[in-house]
Formats: sequence, structure tokens, C-alpha cells
Amino acid sequence: MGVITQMCGIVICLILAFFYKQQRKLDLETQNAFVRVWGMVLLGLILDISSIFILRHEDFFSHTFAMIVCNLYLLTIVWKQVMGVLYIDTYISEQHDFKQKETWIYMVYGIIGSFFIIITPISGMMDRGRSGYHFGKATIMAYLLAIFLLIRMLWLLTQHRRQMTRISRRSAYYWVGLCLIATLVQFLNNELMIAGFFSAIGVMMIYLKLENPERFIDSDTGLFNKLGLKRCMRQVDETGESITMIYFDCEQIGHQRRVIDREVRLEVYNFFDNLKKTYPFRGIHEGILIAVREKEYALKVIKTINERFEKPWGKYKDVYLKPKMIYLEDTGVLKSALDVKKIFNFVRNDKKLYEEEDMILLDETMINEAYKEDDVEDIIMDSIRDHRVEVHYQPIYSTVSKSFESAEALVRIRREDGSIMMPGSFIEVAEKRGSILPLGAEVFDKVCQFIEEHNIRQMGLHYIEVNLSAVQCGYKNLACELIETMKRHHVEASCINLEITESAAMINDKIFMDNMYSLKKYGVSFSLDDFGTGQSNLNYIVAMPVDIVKFDRGMTLSYFENAKAKHVMDAAMTMIKGLNLEIVSEGIENAEQLEIMETLGIQYIQGYYFSKPLPENKFIEFVIAAIGDKEDDKKRESH
Repeated sequence: MGVITQMCGIVICLILAFFYKQQRKLDLETQNAFVRVWGMVLLGLILDISSIFILRHEDFFSHTFAMIVCNLYLLTIVWKQVMGVLYIDTYISEQHDFKQKETWIYMVYGIIGSFFIIITPISGMMDRGRSGYHFGKATIMAYLLAIFLLIRMLWLLTQHRRQMTRISRRSAYYWVGLCLIATLVQFLNNELMIAGFFSAIGVMMIYLKLENPERFIDSDTGLFNKLGLKRCMRQVDETGESITMIYFDCEQIGHQRRVIDREVRLEVYNFFDNLKKTYPFRGIHEGILIAVREKEYALKVIKTINERFEKPWGKYKDVYLKPKMIYLEDTGVLKSALDVKKIFNFVRNDKKLYEEEDMILLDETMINEAYKEDDVEDIIMDSIRDHRVEVHYQPIYSTVSKSFESAEALVRIRREDGSIMMPGSFIEVAEKRGSILPLGAEVFDKVCQFIEEHNIRQMGLHYIEVNLSAVQCGYKNLACELIETMKRHHVEASCINLEITESAAMINDKIFMDNMYSLKKYGVSFSLDDFGTGQSNLNYIVAMPVDIVKFDRGMTLSYFENAKAKHVMDAAMTMIKGLNLEIVSEGIENAEQLEIMETLGIQYIQGYYFSKPLPENKFIEFVIAAIGDKEDDKKRESH
């Protein structure tokens, strides 16, 4: 087990070096720390073999030279463990925003240990045929310090085991445990000479499980993946480094679907993969995120991209692509470099800006708006978690029965300070970010709970209207989840009327229609809400299984203020009534407006003339009081 074992260790290190050199890397601190571990292990193996060679040919080498080589070898026993501790420290720090305060202590351990090893004489060297070894106080000191550092590594791993993934934790334990056992065995039996070889095995384990650059490569595109972006941005935060980020996307010119073929897209990916001094990551929505360490060079990158995209792509050079870019000059303006994806996503969601501009320069205003959206989304999710979502109810008056027959459920958020947050402050954000799904589910659950706990029929209410956003309508499991909620609260389907907006109706896709027909079959009724606010089209009313059409406040007010609007609304009412649908007029604010709507034959009226949206208890009081007033009126009429 002597020279041959150590030679095998050198071969392992060289093979690793060959593959590692071929792969594209992110220049992460852990990768640099790994290279230092690898270098120290390789140096130790070379010095160990060199010391054996000198021992066998002592006639050709001076004693002083032999002692220098042996001392250097003993130093590598210590320093490869120092590099190991620093690697673990860097790994924990880079992955989990944790920084060891005593990092410098390990360097001091290594320096002090090295000093004493150098000044302590080696008692001698022994040649055992194919092996050789050193012995004496310096040797004992080197092994004891190495064992101490290995135990310290195990302690670090144990202390932070919950901050590591199962695979990384297990791999690190195997590596350190293997090196500790091998070092202990060689310390007790110096002839075996296995510590260096097993250190090489340990380095191979680190490479395969923790530091293989392939972990950060996206298999579909060949670019760096999301994990690589996260690690890179975390390091930027930790080091305070300033980098420039570019978001790139493109669309096919003159193509009806504007979808780029797989072959062409791969050609684009290869172009970005070959850009010098850049780190391209697979981004959001098939886009590409490009990190550039030099601000001045980033402008050259943009120029290079534009020049290339002036030329055609594809096998036959017949595909022209239109590039779109978002430019962030310095990640230092962000609260965290990890926010870069959400900032770019915010700009992409601004469809008007993103569609009109081919090159968008991120400024402070845009970034602040993105963070403001983040804050709003946090409020939404916190309110759901802390049960601070409230439902207010606005009564709807029937011009036929002269009573309140239904109500619209409207969401409010109670802030932590007790103030109320109106839907205009958070609904748009909830729809953009997708948090409208849990928020909508919370509102529907509260409405069903309200119906379950209060007999709305006795209050003269036939149903409660609940709003559905376009995002909810496109959610595959919407119908199943709403039906399940109604069943859980023992709510009859006829007690629920779901309001869909014109924007939701315009979706008209299979998922949306399947949801509607499933709920309709179960017994739920539908309203087309805010009719007149969007691209009004009576075809929506014909195509959708709606029972009620609601004129929004703006359309109602226009009827009283604009002659053209009056004719349009008259025509719309005639057609809607011809379809045997009922009409709700929103935004009625005075008795004169109410009287005109009654004259027109509008069946339902909603507005501040009767009541603003009320909290649950006040709404119940309002409806009960209205019932009492109606009964009093009947008694007066009978007398």
C-alpha cells in the first residue's frame, strides 16, 4: 500500500482536474474553496511520494533537502484539513446566508501548527520496501492537529445539519468521516500510508455530490439553471459585489403564433452560451438572464446581441427574431440581488410597457413599484394566514318585490394596526401574482360560513353574489374546490351567484367553460359583472351561461349624463331582456336615479343610495331593519 496507493490518489486528482477544467463554471466561492482543497490534497500526495523517493535515494540528496521535503509533506497533512474546514464554512455561508465569525481562527491554527512542525525535528524516516514513513514529534503533532481539525469539521456539519440538504449533508459527512478514519489509522499505523489516497477519494466525493458544475447547468438549454442563479446572487449579496443584469427575450417576426421553433431556440441558447465574460441563466418565461461583472462590458454585450439579431436564424437562415431586453445596471440598487428575477418579472407583467419598448432601462421608480407590489402581496398572504380577511356585504334591492333580495360579497383586508385595506389597493396585485387563488378561496369560504350560520332565506335574501377574477376562472380545479366548500358548509348551490367580469368572459377557453358548466350543473347561477367597462360584446352574454347582467357604475351614470350613452344602454337593455336575463344597475346614488331605473324596468338596484358595503353584523342589522320597515309600511297601508 505505499507508492502505488498514493499514485492512484494522484491519478484520481488529475482526472478530476481534467473534467473540472472542461466544464463552464460560475466562479463561486465554494468552487474556489474546493479547488484549494483539491490542490492541497494533490500537493500532499506528490510530497509524500517525493519523500519516499528521497528516502530510497538518500545518497543523491542532502539531509537538509530531505528534511525540507518531509516537513512540507507534514504541513500538507495539516493544511488540507484547514482548507477542508474553510470549504465547509464557505459552503454553509454561501448556501444559507450564514457566515462563520471564527473563520480566521482556522488560519491561525494552521499557521501556529505549521510553525511548531517546522521547528520540531523529525526523528527519522523509515523505508519498508514499497512504503516509507516518517516518525517523531513533528509527525505526531501534524496528525493530532489534522485529527482536531477533522473533528471540528464534523462539529460544524452537525451544528448546521438542518441548514443543509439531505444529499449535501450526507456527502459531507462521508467525506469528513472517511478522511478522519484514514488519518486515525495512519496515525496509529504509519506504515499503511492511506490518508492521502482517501483524501483524494474524499475530494472526488465533493466533486460528484457538491461541486460538480453540471449541477448548475440546465439540461434543456445548456445555460446555467435556477440553482446556479440563486447561488450566484447569494454570493453577490454576501460579497457586496456589483454586477449588471440583462433580461433577454425575443419573438419571431412575421410568424402568426410568434412561437420560436425548438431548433432555432437552441441556436439562440448556444449563441448566449458562447458570449465571453458573461454568465447566461435560463430565466423566466423562456427568457435568458445574463450576468456581467463589468458594467462597461455589459454595453458591448448588448451591442453584440443587437448586431447578431439583425441577421437571420435557422437551418435555412429564414427566421428573423426581434430581441427585447430589460437592463439593470447595478444589482446594488436592489435590497437583495436575489430579487433580480422578481424585478424583471414585474416589468414583464406591465404588458403595455413591455410590448411597446424593445429596450427597457430599469430605474428607481420601477424598482420601488416592484417592491411595493411585494409588500402588498406579503400583506395579502399574511392576512390569509392570520385570518384578517373580511367580507363586507352590499345589499341589492329588487324593484319588483320592493325589498332586498341579495347582496354582493366584497373583500376587505384588516391591517395589523386595525385599519381597513380596500380592494383597489390589492386585487390587481393579487391577480398578477397569483395570490388571488388563495384569497378567493378564503372569501368564498367565509361567504359559505356566513350562509351556514345565518338563515338568509328568513332575511329575504335569495343568494349572495361572489366575484371571480379572470385568474380564478382559468384555474382547472376551481369548480371542484367551490363545490367542496359548499358541501362542507351545507350550503345550497342556489344560495350562490358567481360574478365574472368581461375580461374573464373574454378568455372563453376550455378550462373556463368547463368550470362554468360544472358549477351551473351543480345549481350555481352566474352574473356578468361590470358590463360596459371593457370591450363590451353581447356575444359574451350569448356564449356564457349567465343569468344576470350587471351595468357598472360608470355606465349607469353615463345614462344620466350622456345622450349617446343613453341610447346605447337602452339598446343593450332591450337585447338583454330579449334573452330573458335580469339586470342589476350599480352605482345608484339618489332617489331620482332609482325612479328612472324602475321606470326602465331594471329588476335590481345596487348603490350607496341604499347602503355602502357593510361588515357582516351591520349588514344583518340593516336587512332586518329593512324588513321591519317594510312590515310597518304594510300595516300603515292596511289602516
